Amino acid sequence: MEWPALEQRVIGVITGGESFETVLGAVVRYQARHVPGLARFWARRGFDPDGPFDAASIPAVPTETFRRARLVSGESEPVAVFRTSGTTSGRRGEHVRLSLAAYDASAWRHACRMLPLREERPVILPLVFDPGAAGDSSLTHMVTRFRERLAPPRAPWALGPEGVRPEALREGLGLARRCGRPVLLLATTFALADALESGFLERLPPGSRIVSTGGFKGRRRVVDAAVLREALVEVTGVSAVRQHVEYGMTEWSSQLWSSEAVDASFTPQSRGLQAPGWARVSVVDPETLEPCGEGEEGLVRMVDLANVETVVAVQTSDRGYLRDGRLFLCGRREGAMPRGCSLAVEELERPAGES
Repeated sequence: MEWPALEQRVIGVITGGESFETVLGAVVRYQARHVPGLARFWARRGFDPDGPFDAASIPAVPTETFRRARLVSGESEPVAVFRTSGTTSGRRGEHVRLSLAAYDASAWRHACRMLPLREERPVILPLVFDPGAAGDSSLTHMVTRFRERLAPPRAPWALGPEGVRPEALREGLGLARRCGRPVLLLATTFALADALESGFLERLPPGSRIVSTGGFKGRRRVVDAAVLREALVEVTGVSAVRQHVEYGMTEWSSQLWSSEAVDASFTPQSRGLQAPGWARVSVVDPETLEPCGEGEEGLVRMVDLANVETVVAVQTSDRGYLRDGRLFLCGRREGAMPRGCSLAVEELERPAGES
């Protein structure tokens, strides 16, 4: 099997021992050979995995395709399947994984680059669905791994199918206070809004931080991020520059983080997101799929080396723009899929051997 050695090379990029460009070529050639339908998808767009290329020239697979096709190497049996929330359409997308080593290394390494987790040793207060309610959630998996990396005590999961669990929030805060440690309140945006509106949040210990994982995906009304941030300052005492944003999705293995903790010039008005060094985020025109200029709004596209055995280049329907190397999100594209998405779904669904 090829992918275990290739995964170790990707982890080498994550830890700083290999170059992005060299390993990208190896990953693309591997995926062309082993991920069903991907070589055909690329060939019909004039892309040659064996020729010279850069990250921007790899045709990206639309996220919608993950709902319809099994996009993974057939070299081994899966160890996990991450699924989308399923709140915006009936069929859930699936990201099938042969290993979680690159995913785990990517998530932890970039989080520690963007937040001083090792230095501050916070107690993670997880306001995300617990593994019993969302065992196939990539977010739940990431939070589980973070909790394992940090020293006890471990606060209980504060979100379940029934909603926010106020007793779990109180218990977690009590644990942190008794051991004199700050809290990292890691939450989905809708859960933060629910907890605020229900009066379940209170002052957090000194040095605490809040991480919001992003959008509502059709669950409820849209809440203005600035309004939510100000309300959190008032209720929890956590300043705006200690409130962070994490942006990821089921179809990726890497996440983007806002830069409050590492950027001395940061202001809440410049809340851009930074990709890790083993990923390349760009914005493309929704009609032509050509790269947009600086500050020009388009659709977010990701080339993610940690998707080693699945699909390295992923096209989303999220809108955003780039400025000074950071991504600024503008919401989701409504209506029809981006140009070429329907055809991509058909091509990648088709059994191998069919033209």
